[in-house]
Amino acid sequence: MFSPADSLEVRARLVEALKLDLVGPWAGHALAEERLPVWVRPSNWYLTGFLIPSGSPPDRSADADEDDDVGIVPDSAGLAEESTEERKAAKKGRFPSSMGLSFLVSAETRKLEVRVRWGDYQQTEVTGEDGKPVSVWQRNPREKTVIAALGRAGADPVVRDVPDSGGLQLSLVERQITAEELRNRIPPGTRSVSVFVVNRRAPVKKEPDLAYAFQAEVEVHT
Repeated sequence: MFSPADSLEVRARLVEALKLDLVGPWAGHALAEERLPVWVRPSNWYLTGFLIPSGSPPDRSADADEDDDVGIVPDSAGLAEESTEERKAAKKGRFPSSMGLSFLVSAETRKLEVRVRWGDYQQTEVTGEDGKPVSVWQRNPREKTVIAALGRAGADPVVRDVPDSGGLQLSLVERQITAEELRNRIPPGTRSVSVFVVNRRAPVKKEPDLAYAFQAEVEVHT
């Protein structure tokens, strides 16, 4: 007998559908090894969630379609409307090269286990339904773990390579919390830690998506 879904289940399904549509599949998902048509770049198929190489030239660091005019607005438009130039400036944006998170650790914490997950898309050929070769973007799910030692609060950021990633790096910043107003709110010796994954891969001129890290995730354990 069919049982209608409650509001929480409906919401969870909507969130999953939006994430899959905007970012793409994640570890363990049925589409983790998906294939996209070769005529559309993965960075156009998905709107967000990917990291481009930090050394990408300016003309490769933003959406190529962002300068398209959705509608021309007269320069003499009134206060209630924006000019075309104002609209262009408002929507101008760059793709990110890094992502991460900040959190607090206790004085006893001596190391972190950082799991980095992402997807690499490579161009390849598969056999189509008619038996003929078909060019596709093949997703390869990736996951690596990096152990990062703590105990360098106030020092320069610690940079660690993500193994077998082709140029992804972890950047870790550790700071001692000394704010007087927090003395009675957090345990002594508590530190703030920021962990970022940065795409240091060499940009690829002809097919830039080959150097992108898609569906990037960072998971931290103490």
